[in-house]
Amino acid sequence: MIGLKEQTVRGAKTFAELRAMHRWNIPADYNVAIDCLDRHVELRDKVALLCEDDEGHTARYTFAR
Repeated sequence: MIGLKEQTVRGAKTFAELRAMHRWNIPADYNVAIDCLDRHVELRDKVALLCEDDEGHTARYTFAR
């Protein structure tokens, strides 16, 4: 399966040129969770998101499912 990382534009010298050359190539079976979450499976016990509210209460979310 192709990921977003493999869809880079090479050879552009300006941002405008890059925008003109770029074309999305998203396969029908593309799953965004693979690029965003599954690639971090070896980090499952590491903190992925730390939230703190106005009262100072914190919540930690790991990469684990």
